[in-house]
Amino acid sequence: MLGCNKAQDDLCKSLGAKFYISVVDGERCICFDCGNKFDVEISGTNKTGKNNLAKLYLWYDARICVKYIFDVPYRNIRARVNELQQLVDKIISEGPIDESVLHSM
Repeated sequence: MLGCNKAQDDLCKSLGAKFYISVVDGERCICFDCGNKFDVEISGTNKTGKNNLAKLYLWYDARICVKYIFDVPYRNIRARVNELQQLVDKIISEGPIDESVLHSM
């Protein structure tokens, strides 16, 4: 397990300073704070190997899953998080957040 944690720690550091490790539902995940109550959870990064795939979840207020992206190669995580950040920026620019709209995205 220690090798997996080191690989995950190294991946987290390679993604940038705004990424951090947190335990979500009992799993050690990489996370990214998008601001305004939006967070990205990056699951499946506690495995070693070049062909592993991650799952990304965009959460609002830690309770509404706004969007998810599965089967993301580790090398593409940063680009996909950037896409989710752009979605958050768009949602925020449209005015007050309507939770009923978030459920339908």
